[in-house]
Amino acid sequence: MAKYKSRVTNKYMGSGFEGYVASAKTTEGLELAKALQNTGERGMRIANVITDQKKDKAVEKIQGLYSSGKSMEEIQTEILAGKHPDLTGKYVEKTTQFHLGKVKAAEVIKNIEANKNNYDFEKTNLTSFYEQFLPNFDEADNSYTTGFASVFNNYKANESIKDAEVRSAFASKKKIEEGQVQLSIIPDENLESDYINTWKALNIDVPNTDGGSKPNKLYTNKELQSVIISDVESIIDTATTMEEIERAETIMNLNMGTGDNGTDLGTLNDRKSTEVNALKAKLVAKKRAVLQQTRSDEAYLKGKKVEEIFTKALTPNDDGTKKSKIQLQEIQKELIQFGDLQLIATFTDFFNKNRTVNNDPAVSSQFMIDIVKGEFESYDEMITEMLARGIPESELGTANIRWNQYTKGRDEGSSPIFTSNANYKDNVTKVLKAVEESFKPDASGLPNPNAKFATFIANNFIENEILDYEDRFTKENGRPPSNAERRAFIMNLGKYVIETYKSDNVPQPESLIPFKEAEEKKEKEEFEEQEYKTNTANSIQTNIENVDNITQLVKQGVQNFTPYESTIGDKINVFKDEEAEDRDRQIDNLVNTILPQAFSGIELNDRFMKYLMDNNVDIDAILTPIAEAIGKDNNYVLQRLKILTSQGN
Repeated sequence: MAKYKSRVTNKYMGSGFEGYVASAKTTEGLELAKALQNTGERGMRIANVITDQKKDKAVEKIQGLYSSGKSMEEIQTEILAGKHPDLTGKYVEKTTQFHLGKVKAAEVIKNIEANKNNYDFEKTNLTSFYEQFLPNFDEADNSYTTGFASVFNNYKANESIKDAEVRSAFASKKKIEEGQVQLSIIPDENLESDYINTWKALNIDVPNTDGGSKPNKLYTNKELQSVIISDVESIIDTATTMEEIERAETIMNLNMGTGDNGTDLGTLNDRKSTEVNALKAKLVAKKRAVLQQTRSDEAYLKGKKVEEIFTKALTPNDDGTKKSKIQLQEIQKELIQFGDLQLIATFTDFFNKNRTVNNDPAVSSQFMIDIVKGEFESYDEMITEMLARGIPESELGTANIRWNQYTKGRDEGSSPIFTSNANYKDNVTKVLKAVEESFKPDASGLPNPNAKFATFIANNFIENEILDYEDRFTKENGRPPSNAERRAFIMNLGKYVIETYKSDNVPQPESLIPFKEAEEKKEKEEFEEQEYKTNTANSIQTNIENVDNITQLVKQGVQNFTPYESTIGDKINVFKDEEAEDRDRQIDNLVNTILPQAFSGIELNDRFMKYLMDNNVDIDAILTPIAEAIGKDNNYVLQRLKILTSQGN
């Protein structure tokens, strides 16, 4: 059979089958239409590109205006006023409104974030809270609203999730707290019988919020366990006694029964969770702290009672006399309650009249500082050491103050104020340096051996003075001194110490008396000096006003004098030398008699003469009549006054 052969050839480009004459596939009309179509499409594409560019530029411009600090409302107002023609027109209007809506959303979100602290989820919800910040959409363009929603709805959705989480956590917390309260009121004696039953009874059925017919439980298993943990933790946080610690331990060891599936729940102590382990560690730490505090409190109470007993023994009777031996024996019996034989023996030795007493103030001063620095663990030990060092019983009052200062600082976890306060510490260092420098090197140039001892004495003195000031100020003002008040005090104290060592350059100056006492002494002296000046000035003035009386006194005295010369006939009888001396003695005696009367009301001593010299007092009105009456000058009378004042010293 012959094979079929196609009659189609490729003789003509674009021809169909052999024998077929191909016709043209297009015409001039079709080509023109096609060209016009292509041109239109290109024009549309170009128009779309131009429109997109305008939209992009509109967005950029709005962003620029917003970045410059203008609000959405300000931008909108400027557009309506025709200030930005490039943001108007049918091609960009929708884009402009859309983006303005996004800008407004950003502003609203910023405002909400700035006022978040005012949101109380217990009293309101997010929707109601947001209403005060939202713009009015009644007359807003749809594009504006859509732009706003595109930004704000996303923010709101995220915040709603956070809000729901907070509400859920709060609801859970409230449930746990309510359950814990019911468990906390169960008496200690009923824990074994009632605690677990009360705990299980908390988990009542509640309606199914998911639409199912099976009710839900009020608590999840985790929440139910948290109720007990919360109760135990509350006990631990507030515990101050071992009874409270024992309650927490009992609860943690209660058998919790079986779960819904019959599983043995065991005790809370059996759990190995991170939360329970932390609770166990917290309980152990608190138990240790309460035990220590209990022992400390017991020691403190014992110390206070012992202090009261010793103070009672030291306090004079109503008539001012010291406690008799019989009285001390009766007081000593009050120590029997402590069962401490050594303490009783210490009491006896302390009030023994024949015990050795060290009256060196340096020893007492050091002892007081040792108390404050915590050298003695108990009041008993302090008293024992006081006895051993021979501290006079009169110093017990100060020792008690120092002990109370120490225990207060110990309980507060603070060191002595003279080391912990910078105002004190820095100035004490400066004062001690000045004290040391007041002791010059010896002739060989070696350091003065007294310098170090002096700073030791001065340091103890200053520290005790600071403690006295703190105690005194607090009692008088009901508060401790401020740093400004402390600074003023230490500056004055330092000046006093430095001046004392400069005037009395020995390691332990007798003039270094307590600062308060020194101040009172100085004030008294200044008052007395001023009073003396006033009284003396008044007396002198009174005497000047009564100078005629002085003149009369002198004249009366002169009448008794033997004259220098006497006339017998024509012969002049001249005194012999011994007679002249006798007459001088008469004058001296007369002046010595007259002067006390001339300065009536004034004690003639060195203090009076110093007053006259220091104040340049003019007393010639008194001296002149005396000098004239006896034939001498004022200087003679003044010298007699100086002799009298020196004798009256």
